[in-house]
Amino acid sequence: MDRDAIAAVVVDRSPEVELLVAEEDDEVVGFVHVRTVTDYYTQTPIGHVSDVVVAAMAQGKGVGHALIERAQAWARTCGYPMMQLFVLPENVGARTLYEHMGYRAERHKYVKMLSRE
Repeated sequence: MDRDAIAAVVVDRSPEVELLVAEEDDEVVGFVHVRTVTDYYTQTPIGHVSDVVVAAMAQGKGVGHALIERAQAWARTCGYPMMQLFVLPENVGARTLYEHMGYRAERHKYVKMLSRE
């Protein structure tokens, strides 16, 4: 569960994981959870955005963009050549933001729920 993964970041600090928070008027309005993963094809460490959350009242104000910028800065500091993230096809707002920031779709995942027979 995402909540458990984020709680673990807060409790157990590691250089391979970071939780970056956006605040407005001393109130948390968003966060990005980034971590190190191994790229499947190159077998090299890269940055991975696990979660990006922006409060409804802060959406459309550039908070998501700023959080992704900070996540990329973290990955660069770690020396990673690439950053990846996953987004659901129906999340048009997030996809638009990511594409505007230079991200591109690399592959499509197909799933089928199987009934137990």
